[in-house]
Amino acid sequence: MISKVLANRLKIYLDKCVSQEQSVFVEGRSILDNALIAIEVIHALKRKTTGRR
Repeated sequence: MISKVLANRLKIYLDKCVSQEQSVFVEGRSILDNALIAIEVIHALKRKTTGRR
Protein backbone atom coordinates (compact mmCIF):
# COMPACT_ATOMS: atom_id res chain seq x y z
CA MET A 1 0.00 0.00 0.00
CA ILE A 2 2.85 2.37 0.79
CA SER A 3 4.42 1.73 -2.60
CA LYS A 4 1.13 2.56 -4.33
CA VAL A 5 0.88 5.89 -2.50
CA LEU A 6 4.49 6.74 -3.32
CA ALA A 7 4.02 5.78 -6.97
CA ASN A 8 0.95 7.99 -7.29
CA ARG A 9 2.77 10.94 -5.74
CA LEU A 10 5.87 10.48 -7.89
CA LYS A 11 3.81 10.19 -11.08
CA ILE A 12 3.40 13.97 -11.06
CA TYR A 13 7.16 14.58 -11.12
CA LEU A 14 8.25 11.80 -13.49
CA ASP A 15 7.53 13.92 -16.58
CA LYS A 16 10.20 16.38 -15.49
CA CYS A 17 12.79 13.72 -14.62
CA VAL A 18 12.37 11.20 -17.44
CA SER A 19 12.89 11.95 -21.13
CA GLN A 20 10.44 10.83 -23.81
CA GLU A 21 12.90 8.23 -25.10
CA GLN A 22 12.61 6.33 -21.84
CA SER A 23 9.24 4.83 -22.66
CA VAL A 24 9.50 2.20 -19.94
CA PHE A 25 8.23 4.85 -17.54
CA VAL A 26 5.28 5.77 -19.75
CA GLU A 27 2.02 4.34 -18.51
CA GLY A 28 0.70 1.59 -20.76
CA ARG A 29 4.07 0.74 -22.32
CA SER A 30 6.02 -2.42 -21.73
CA ILE A 31 9.77 -2.63 -21.23
CA LEU A 32 9.89 -4.96 -24.24
CA ASP A 33 8.47 -2.36 -26.63
CA ASN A 34 11.84 -0.64 -27.07
CA ALA A 35 13.65 -3.94 -27.57
CA LEU A 36 11.19 -5.08 -30.24
CA ILE A 37 11.41 -1.75 -32.07
CA ALA A 38 15.22 -1.89 -31.99
CA ILE A 39 15.23 -5.42 -33.41
CA GLU A 40 12.89 -4.40 -36.23
CA VAL A 41 15.01 -1.35 -37.10
CA ILE A 42 18.24 -3.37 -37.15
CA HIS A 43 16.60 -6.02 -39.32
CA ALA A 44 15.34 -3.40 -41.78
CA LEU A 45 18.78 -1.74 -41.95
CA LYS A 46 20.49 -5.07 -42.57
CA ARG A 47 18.05 -5.85 -45.37
CA LYS A 48 18.74 -2.47 -47.01
CA THR A 49 22.53 -2.73 -46.81
CA THR A 50 22.78 -6.33 -48.08
CA GLY A 51 20.68 -5.47 -51.13
CA ARG A 52 23.13 -2.78 -52.30
CA ARG A 53 26.11 -5.08 -52.96
